[in-house]
Amino acid sequence: MGAILDTPHTEKTTDTGTGNDLRYGVCSMQGWRVEMEDAHCAKVGLPGLPEWSFFAVFDGHAGAYVSAHCAENLLSTILQTDSFLDYAAAATSKLQALKTNDNNNTNNTTNNGDVQQTTTTATSPTTSSTTRSSDVGDDDNIENSNNNNKQECDESVTMNSQATTTTTNNNDNNDGSSSNSNQNLERIKSNIREAFLKLDEKMKSLPEVESGEDISGSTAVACLISPTHLFFANCGDSRAVLSRNGQAIFSTQDHKPVNPQEKERIQAAGGSVMIQRVNGSLAVSRALGDYQYKKVVGRGPCEQLVSPEPEITIVERDPSADEFLILACDGIWDVMNNNDLCDFVRHQLRIHSNVEEVCSTIVDTCLHKGSTDNMSVVLVTFPGAPTICEETKRKDEELNEKIKNEVVCQLYRNMELYNSIYLLMQSLKNIKFDNLPPGGGLDSKRTLIEEIQRRQVEKRNNRVNNGQ
Repeated sequence: MGAILDTPHTEKTTDTGTGNDLRYGVCSMQGWRVEMEDAHCAKVGLPGLPEWSFFAVFDGHAGAYVSAHCAENLLSTILQTDSFLDYAAAATSKLQALKTNDNNNTNNTTNNGDVQQTTTTATSPTTSSTTRSSDVGDDDNIENSNNNNKQECDESVTMNSQATTTTTNNNDNNDGSSSNSNQNLERIKSNIREAFLKLDEKMKSLPEVESGEDISGSTAVACLISPTHLFFANCGDSRAVLSRNGQAIFSTQDHKPVNPQEKERIQAAGGSVMIQRVNGSLAVSRALGDYQYKKVVGRGPCEQLVSPEPEITIVERDPSADEFLILACDGIWDVMNNNDLCDFVRHQLRIHSNVEEVCSTIVDTCLHKGSTDNMSVVLVTFPGAPTICEETKRKDEELNEKIKNEVVCQLYRNMELYNSIYLLMQSLKNIKFDNLPPGGGLDSKRTLIEEIQRRQVEKRNNRVNNGQ
């Protein structure tokens, strides 16, 4: 845990954009931390791949240097890996053609809403089960298989056994095309993995790092969005969540030292896990940078105390059901779980369509829920995202009016509440309010409550000054 300020820095950095039938918003806040160590990247339309997009969040620790460098260079490193552009372009064209054929030949097929995915992750030499976020998916529907790759690290492939995807398509009419498309997807996965390892290796030679002046590290959670697939890459404990058909149906896995396979690798490298940290210090078991944890002689980059290898998952897009994608650092996830945040976003999108404002509200809400970390969130909406609902807007306006009236009443009854937002919030939490934002609760209305309190304080001061 980094040093904490006396009061939080609440200034925000925001951004928004559109393209490729996507809308995205970004918001970050330093919060209670002494330094802002988060970084992000949002790019709609990639060089050579205009139909592709890229979004990522990087959560730095022990400084902001590595996170900033990763935000500036990870995408270009991916694009520059051998034949990535060729594989990506081929996968896009072939899979779109396959999808058209499948739609023409299976008019009576229904979509059950299950996530369709393939996951690749490094494991220790003796494979062990991995944990997933408790509020995403049903582990009974997941099959695990393990095989060795050529890059020093074993891979465990996780698939939804009930899903039918282009990566496991058995359509006899398209066997050749499907096989080629599957190969392209696997090559893209390999390119992404290679880019993470290459970037991590190159950063060692940066003057600030090589001299020992900078010892920072960073998590990385990224998503490449093609017309047909989502390519998730995660390294550390930042997280991406996909909402489909009103549910959080996929989440990346947090890489914590206490995870069985992570702990096994750490111990095999001569380290230990104490107080849920690598050697009692670092709270994540995978990261870019952190080179003081990557010095074990005779072990490859993925076998060190801290590994730079991403866990990569491919999820087939469902245009009729996909709603939105959230990428955020642990400053967000520490106080809101996957379902709560997805419910909250869904509710906000029914009130207004400004995704940048939704992100800003998320950050405010997490601050008010008690997050003491830097906070960064990227929200990407698909064509199937919730739209403005007049009934939801009306109920929210009624709720705001009720909150205003209650704040005035509480202040009238107890003069101490004029000077303490904490006491005022505690008092209001004893009152039952209907239609509070799901996942956000009364904390999501604290900015409104603070403004009402401020106005009432001004009115009281004016009365005192006027001798009333």
